[in-house]
Amino acid sequence: MLDEQKNQEQEKLEKTERQEHDKLKDQMSKEPKILTDNQLMLINLLKNVEQWSQENMKKLMKEMIN
Repeated sequence: MLDEQKNQEQEKLEKTERQEHDKLKDQMSKEPKILTDNQLMLINLLKNVEQWSQENMKKLMKEMIN
């Protein structure tokens, strides 16, 4: 009897924990992703490199034509 009661309490606890975990997981998936400063710096750096490479490619193409 006592074991059965403990088992039921344990199952309730596990079920509650699973529900809380699922709620958190669901909430996290709905929240917009917030980028860190380092990530934003990397994105800007990559954009700059891309722009620089495009400009250099244009210069090279002009030189090749002339």
